[in-house]
Amino acid sequence: ENKLKKLLKCPYCQSTLTNLTIKKEHHSLRYYVCPKNMNEAYHTCPFKGINAQMIETEVLNTCKAYCNNQSFHDKLNETILKALKRQQMKHRQSHLTQEQLIEKLAQNQIDIETFKHLSAGSESEERYSNYSHKQITKTIRHIIKDKLTLETIAPFIDCINITQTKQLQGIYFKNSPLNIVEQSHLITPERNEVI
Repeated sequence: ENKLKKLLKCPYCQSTLTNLTIKKEHHSLRYYVCPKNMNEAYHTCPFKGINAQMIETEVLNTCKAYCNNQSFHDKLNETILKALKRQQMKHRQSHLTQEQLIEKLAQNQIDIETFKHLSAGSESEERYSNYSHKQITKTIRHIIKDKLTLETIAPFIDCINITQTKQLQGIYFKNSPLNIVEQSHLITPERNEVI
């Protein structure tokens, strides 16, 4: 149930925070705690922990704000369009045109099943090549608006940093140097400083 497991870093010692669940009579309390403070023998770190529900909600809201940002959509669209163009070029190089297929079928060089299979491939190429920038943006916005959860976004997160005052300081996606907290314009200079 702890959705940010192995992603949160201790603001004091940079250890990976671990989960702690305290069971009450009618509910449970969940925390992310520093392992260097949990064990009586350690207590080498002053950071006790952070409420799991609070930080999970803040991380999700920040990710949603970032993903709803127009520059995010522009970058994503550009990446998708480049991938589609690469796929089309590869497809064109490795597949015959419809005219060539008809000619090969007429000369009995291919059978009807092969013709159908290769024709379907060229039809899907045409479908993909007709996607516009606006269609891609609309589809991405719909998916992000309705479907973005911590379960779906957590596998793409490399690490999450918090301040010593338990404020969200940084969310970094895998293979990306960008701090999306700053990119989301949700961080103020005061929140970014370590006290």
